[in-house]
Amino acid sequence: MIEERNFKINCFLGIAHTGKIDVDFFEAVTLYNSTEIVEVMTHPGYIDGLHADRTRLIEQRKLELDALCGDKTKQYFKAAKIELIHYGQL
Repeated sequence: MIEERNFKINCFLGIAHTGKIDVDFFEAVTLYNSTEIVEVMTHPGYIDGLHADRTRLIEQRKLELDALCGDKTKQYFKAAKIELIHYGQL
C-alpha cells in the first residue's frame, strides 16, 4: 500500500526538454537539481502502431522508456538518494 503524504512540487521538468529526455538527462537531474521535489514529464512508450502523421517524437518515446527503466538511471537515483513516488501521492 502506498503511504499517504502530501507533497508540494518545487520544480517541473519536461516541457523544455521534450525530445531530449534520456539517461544523460536523468544523470543531470541527480547531479544538478537542488530542489526537494521534482516532477519530470515524459511520454515513454512502445513505438509499435504509432504513426508520424498522428504523433511526434516516435523514436524518442522508446528512448524515454529505456531511460526510465534502465539500470543506469536507477543507479543514478539510488546514488543521489532520490525517492521515487507515485503521481497520486502529490
